[in-house]
Amino acid sequence: NGNKGNVLSMTVADDTGNVRTVLWDTNHIQLFEDGKLKEGQIVEISNASVRNDEIHLSGFSDIRPSSEVIENVKTQKKFFEKKISELKSGEQVRLRANIVQIFEPKFFEVCPECGKKVVDGNCNTHGKVASNKRALITVVLDDGSENMKGVLFNEQISKIGIEESDLENNELFLKKREQVLGEEMFFTCNVRNNQLFNSTEMIVNDAEKVDIENLIESLR
Repeated sequence: NGNKGNVLSMTVADDTGNVRTVLWDTNHIQLFEDGKLKEGQIVEISNASVRNDEIHLSGFSDIRPSSEVIENVKTQKKFFEKKISELKSGEQVRLRANIVQIFEPKFFEVCPECGKKVVDGNCNTHGKVASNKRALITVVLDDGSENMKGVLFNEQISKIGIEESDLENNELFLKKREQVLGEEMFFTCNVRNNQLFNSTEMIVNDAEKVDIENLIESLR
């Protein structure tokens, strides 16, 4: 309806694992803005809901400081290994797949302060800024069960073997793309619904080459 509002997202963790948590209520968000709740603090959450493997807090929920002590907090993300045909929006997964298509890179400008997209040199938060250039590449991954589009940003693009210098030179990019196509790798991804195209896609957070010896050992 044109009104603006804030949303706060964070990761909460205990000694069993961790999960993305989203705060929608302005009173809850204000606790963090005022410094009453902050990173590293133990909290107690109640009356929250779980959607797409995330915890969501509404105005009926509660979050408050806790005196409980938690040892051995597990901060490392846990990714479930799945086939592409099994993926659902909201999941964090690790999969083994081949790169079967690579589209030409797209470039955009971001604010050096907050990392948000800059339009015509202006950031919605910081006004006129000297923006930084960023790139993204869309690929198609296939694991034999299905194929799906995946999006890689600057840091992740280099992990599939395409460097920043390749992106600026079309001839170099086309040459490197031919080398990368067909490469089999492990990808860790967040699965999301692309509302513009009403399709499911992956945001690739990491990519690593398949280590045959490690793979054989894990299969054993």
